[in-house]
Amino acid sequence: MLRIALPNKGRLSEDTRELFNDAGLEVRSSSERSLTASLGGEFEAIFVRAQDIPEFVADGAADVGVTGWDLVSESERAELVRLRKENADLKLDRAFLKKASIFFAQEASDTNGKRSS
Repeated sequence: MLRIALPNKGRLSEDTRELFNDAGLEVRSSSERSLTASLGGEFEAIFVRAQDIPEFVADGAADVGVTGWDLVSESERAELVRLRKENADLKLDRAFLKKASIFFAQEASDTNGKRSS
């Protein structure tokens, strides 16, 4: 069953429900405050705050989500910052390993030179 994260309130929530209804996927929930609902039997909707939807999808709690573009791009910016920091850390590690390998290669060369004399 495909899990779809939908906004739990506000204008976007209303528009999303209307969109799914127009597509023949009526949102059927047990109550107005329900956290989940059935969408045409093949899909399950989970209702969360619109700003949390990108994270729900990224973490695998939902397969897809419907939210505003501004919230997706905001989430992507945070991911980009994280990836840039990770990349900088990897470059630093690589430089350290390069210097260490040169040092140990020289040590090995010096040790071999002393043995042969």
